Amino acid sequence: MRQQGYGKGPDWEWYYGVVGPGWRTSLGNLKRFLEQEADAGTS
Repeated sequence: MRQQGYGKGPDWEWYYGVVGPGWRTSLGNLKRFLEQEADAGTS
């Protein structure tokens, strides 16, 4: 998934500062979940 565009100004800086780490955390959690499910399916 990719988000394009970038606004300028303090509101946009705040937005990207908050949303960026949240996406990385969410995607990492999804990856771990899918890997666990795949491992459970091969046992």
